[in-house]
Amino acid sequence: MIRKDLVLPDKLRAELGSGRYTLCRSRRSIMKAIGKNTEIYAVGDVTVNTLLSYGYMPKLSIFDNSTARASADFPLIKEKFPKPYKISNPPGKITKELFNLIEKNAGSRDCIAIEVKGEEDLAAMPCIIFARRGSLVAYGLRGKGMSIIKVDARIKARVTRMLEEMGMPGKRRIARNALSKHTS
Repeated sequence: MIRKDLVLPDKLRAELGSGRYTLCRSRRSIMKAIGKNTEIYAVGDVTVNTLLSYGYMPKLSIFDNSTARASADFPLIKEKFPKPYKISNPPGKITKELFNLIEKNAGSRDCIAIEVKGEEDLAAMPCIIFARRGSLVAYGLRGKGMSIIKVDARIKARVTRMLEEMGMPGKRRIARNALSKHTS
């Protein structure tokens, strides 16, 4: 649990788009990247809707009812998640409420949905540190396709370092908990 909001510094913006991920541009490439993995964390309306339409039920779905900064309506998301958690999160930040809600629900057996008022783009970061190793985190890259990351110790460490630069307090305890309790 954290006690203050995390703010993305300008120096990290370029680093967010880089790293180890599989870029998927078609149904076939998405299905190949996911394979038989049943634990998927999905961030973004198009990503969540796409995965649902392909028959996948993400463990954690985070969306904001917009795409490319414009309001959007995805009936399939509303059908599958009629009562999502609702939380506010401004652009360039991860609020303590969003971070703590992801942490709380990452170990849940249920499929959870979080509807964000504001911006959900950075939510993939806490998903990565709290997901079990071997899980997948999927999010959209505007104009490019869907990015799918297989969670391992290396990506957890990289994202933990980035969150530390954003001001994550209690960083060592949180990182240890994320690395240990959600591994299998």
